Amino acid sequence: MARRVRKDTWKTKKWYKVMAPPMFDEREIGETPSSDPNAILGRRLQTTLKELTGNIRKGSKVKVDFEVESVTGTTAKTRFHSMELVRSYVRSMVRRRVSRIDPIFIVDTKDTDKLRVKALLITTRRVRTSIKDALRRETARLIQTAAKERTTDEFVKSIADDALTKELRTGLHAIYPLKKVEIRKIESLRPKA
Repeated sequence: MARRVRKDTWKTKKWYKVMAPPMFDEREIGETPSSDPNAILGRRLQTTLKELTGNIRKGSKVKVDFEVESVTGTTAKTRFHSMELVRSYVRSMVRRRVSRIDPIFIVDTKDTDKLRVKALLITTRRVRTSIKDALRRETARLIQTAAKERTTDEFVKSIADDALTKELRTGLHAIYPLKKVEIRKIESLRPKA
């Protein structure tokens, strides 16, 4: 009986460079192997914001996910999928005798893209439910207006640059002084590529 020889698939695979979207200057974020370029479509890659922007202060605590959208030659172009704060950083902010508020919204951007935005508000002291509700309502209003004025790329870039966080902090300070204001998670609700 003849012995079957397994074909080495690793020799037939090509390596594709994965590039970030234009909002992050199309930097190379990694490489991925595949024998078929169509098999890469929809594949997700994760990196930190520090590797994309060089911002050491905020970059190491933020994870960014990209999804491969198209392949040309040996380069794969991606689109934004999600951005999230590292859980250990979120846990380190919450202390005793403070209130944590986690408002969640679905917003439409200027280019009619749907995003789920999860904010994180930490007060200086424990607050009543009426103040929490007022902070949630004002956060919803500020995030909705910011999303309607910007495209998806501009909205994500404003979160990466802390511009939206500063807008939220100044807008919410009139209701109650906050110790920390962060966008905990943002994810695209587009269907897979």
